[in-house]
Amino acid sequence: MIPNFFGWVGFIDYAAAIKSDGKIVAVGEYGCTAGSSLNCTANGYKFSLARFNSDGSFDTTFGTNGVVSNNFSFMTDPFDTGSLQLRNIVVQPDGKLVVGLDTSDGHFFLARFNGNGSLDTTFGTAGEITTAFGTSDDVHAVAFQPDGKIIAAGSTSNGTNTGIALARYVVANVNSVTATFISEAANDGTILESYQNSGVGATQNGFATTISIGDDPGNRQYRSILSFHTQSIPHNAVITAAQLMIRYQGVVGTDPFPTFGNLLVDIHSSYFGNSIGLEPADFSAPASPSTYQEHLSPMLYNWYGTNLSTASNLELINKFGWTQFRLRFALPSNKNNISDYDKFYSGEGPTGSQPQLIVTYYVP
Repeated sequence: MIPNFFGWVGFIDYAAAIKSDGKIVAVGEYGCTAGSSLNCTANGYKFSLARFNSDGSFDTTFGTNGVVSNNFSFMTDPFDTGSLQLRNIVVQPDGKLVVGLDTSDGHFFLARFNGNGSLDTTFGTAGEITTAFGTSDDVHAVAFQPDGKIIAAGSTSNGTNTGIALARYVVANVNSVTATFISEAANDGTILESYQNSGVGATQNGFATTISIGDDPGNRQYRSILSFHTQSIPHNAVITAAQLMIRYQGVVGTDPFPTFGNLLVDIHSSYFGNSIGLEPADFSAPASPSTYQEHLSPMLYNWYGTNLSTASNLELINKFGWTQFRLRFALPSNKNNISDYDKFYSGEGPTGSQPQLIVTYYVP
């Protein structure tokens, strides 16, 4: 532990966060430079931010020698610590800092700071936003959505009843980019299970114009791999949305959808198995640990698609290489000893019908 002192009373830390570069930011209360904590006669209590290098030393490029202190517009009494009891901090992908606390009259308050510690005057009104729900509101948490919006959550009271308060704030417009990736023909295809319910892949087909999902006459499951080279997305981009789409080509036997359940999607932020190339091990190789399982639904013109619905799934889109998806039905077989599988176009399929991954992002 490395202690640091900011004045006669010192700095009381309420929240801290670690930036992507390893630096630490702390938000809290800056005390007096004279007097005592009970009889402050100098500067009073101020909202303050401090930034430290990873070794615990002050980051002197931030504010004044690593510290920023501020009396916000609502803080009419610098000796009043009542508005300094709850505070939160979140680091945006572009390095800006959003803090949440309560105003002197008890309402939500957010402020945003630039990377050098100055107040970001493009945010709200001169860098500040105040939101009133009732007669007494407390901020308990602040979060940053992948699409750039800010969430503040807490409690509110009208003097009689107390409830949950939740606000979402739209930040300044950003220039979004939408990129469409096509599944790589050399690395996608279908894998057939070795025997019924084995859960182990045996043979592969990476050269057909279609992929198969369902089962064969031996009740062995077909699973398919899609492979997208997403390295062209800028490394500092913030991905706000992604949609996976495949186009239906036909069916062999009975359509699996009524009896096999949902068409599920597993995600890997690089590749399943031992390499980017299609191989039997891809059949059962683990997905990325943070995967939330999606499922594909019918769309127009024989397309099936899904929007990646969680921030953790969006984070699996690999800006440094490959992103792979594995498609399979919820049930491996209907056990009727007949081939029942759907066919969808692969990366070898005709132009305009190949699997697509549509990614929307912005660069801070």
